[in-house]
Amino acid sequence: MVLSRLEELDHGTIAAVDCVEGVHVFHEGLNEIDLVMLDFAMHKMDGFEAFGELIQIKPDVKVILSSGYSEEVMRQRFPCRRPESILHKPYDMDILKAELDRLLGTAG
Repeated sequence: MVLSRLEELDHGTIAAVDCVEGVHVFHEGLNEIDLVMLDFAMHKMDGFEAFGELIQIKPDVKVILSSGYSEEVMRQRFPCRRPESILHKPYDMDILKAELDRLLGTAG
């Protein structure tokens, strides 16, 4: 659902089935990807691990992390650098659009 909504908002998207594939896709398309959206709870590699891999590849990568966990859990898992945005599930698509506009500079 999120993928189709992102496409409706005219944001080009590249999907990955899990964070392992996502990190690989990011590495391969580094110059074409402006922002990464991760889910915190994923198979094989969670959002915390994927975030660590992404900032190793490109330290200034912009990341939106989607999570059903509390703010306290997020603070514990990300004690230093955190993703630019953490959206707590369930989130409204208008909130996602606002965050995309803010991070990509497309508001207005």
